[in-house]
Amino acid sequence: MVRKTFLLTMIVALMAGLGGAIGCASPLGIAAIDLVPQQANLIGGININRILADQDVKAALDVALRGNAGIYEQYTENEDDQWRFHGKTWLAQSFTPATAHEIERVVLRIWRVGDPGDLVVGIRATDGDGHPAGEDLASGRLSQDEVSPERWMWQEIDVTPYPLSAGTKYAIVVRAPDANGISHYRWKYDHYEGQYPGGSNEYSGNWGESWTTHPGDFLFKEGEKLTLDQALEWMEDEIGIDLRDFSEAVIFGNTELENYFGAILKGAFDKEALIEGIEGVAGEELTITEYKGYQIYTTTIDAEKGAICFLGGDTILCGLVGAVRDAIDVKEGAPHLSGPIYEAYNALGDAWIKVVAAVPETAMGEIPEDVSIGLEAFSDVEMLALSLNKAGEAVSLQLKLLFSSSEGAADAEDTISGLLSFISILPDIPPELIDMIDGLDVSVSGSWVTISFQTTLAEGQELVQALAEMGGEE
Repeated sequence: MVRKTFLLTMIVALMAGLGGAIGCASPLGIAAIDLVPQQANLIGGININRILADQDVKAALDVALRGNAGIYEQYTENEDDQWRFHGKTWLAQSFTPATAHEIERVVLRIWRVGDPGDLVVGIRATDGDGHPAGEDLASGRLSQDEVSPERWMWQEIDVTPYPLSAGTKYAIVVRAPDANGISHYRWKYDHYEGQYPGGSNEYSGNWGESWTTHPGDFLFKEGEKLTLDQALEWMEDEIGIDLRDFSEAVIFGNTELENYFGAILKGAFDKEALIEGIEGVAGEELTITEYKGYQIYTTTIDAEKGAICFLGGDTILCGLVGAVRDAIDVKEGAPHLSGPIYEAYNALGDAWIKVVAAVPETAMGEIPEDVSIGLEAFSDVEMLALSLNKAGEAVSLQLKLLFSSSEGAADAEDTISGLLSFISILPDIPPELIDMIDGLDVSVSGSWVTISFQTTLAEGQELVQALAEMGGEE
């Protein structure tokens, strides 16, 4: 397997240096794929332009970014107990920001019982004993219909923005004015091992008039709201680049070699800013060497010698040294990747994301003969190809498997169909999963098995939520 450390380092640095207006980008992979060396048996591509320009994807990424992005203080450990709040019973968790920021939301691990009415949350100062004090500095309200009565969940509550100072203790105060002992809310907390260093669990039985500190810590997160556009604008302000002008990336490697990885990136870029960004990540100046007339900037991180080379005004080559040199050889006239992997990659068309890889003979391992669903049918898979695309509302996913023979492909189709039929009759299967199974198209053409699926982004999100609920996850 290709080692990850240098790859992650390069991605961080490249995101800090790519940008600028590029005009009309060529379709994904048309030029960059022809720089991939013959030594590669894995290639992947991503069309950054099209993905970031799609409004549905932006909305989904906005939701994803609101998960942990922008979170400053939190405690999420050991949810071994719970405390109800209703009427005059108020609860609070104090916290101390390490970094000054504007609080815009809190996220609480809560559950609704009955019909308790709205949940109110406030951010308050604390007194010399660490108890909540004064009126709300910021506040928010959540309708009971937004809180699940069936399971614990992380519930986000927007609050009026308020600037918090670093090193100052504040308190998240929750109450449910219209609730009672039967209909109420419950807040998860770590009763026995609560170790959040910046605050404590607080209880009030008289509408917040006085408070008592109790052992443990409530589970919470607090921070700012962050959207994709805000994240991109921050990067542009801080670094002077706009990732929306980053066009394409083709990644290549060899699944049978541990230290063989490269990436070809297309886009306008500031060379000096890019080098400075990589040196900042590496913590040292890059070493410059010459190879066939090209300057290669190299550094060693965790015993991996990585390199970056500028092949022209819009093309960057990076990765481990051997792969970078092989791609330079291709640029200078050596044969590029060809054959079944190359052909399968191009056959996937102008997809958002596509990956083609040879499957090593050892990949399937030793499959027991008594496996009931017949996984031995996949023991002679030679190559896989995957593509993800979106046109309008439709999201399409295609997985293609190449077998050593047409007979092997036919056996695999039968196995896949049998497995899908088995899953569809299992108890407690969400209807969204049944719909997905019904929508799968499995076909055989020669030695290829193709599994295709089309949905919408909204339907996909419903499926993910249904599967999470089935697994008891939030």
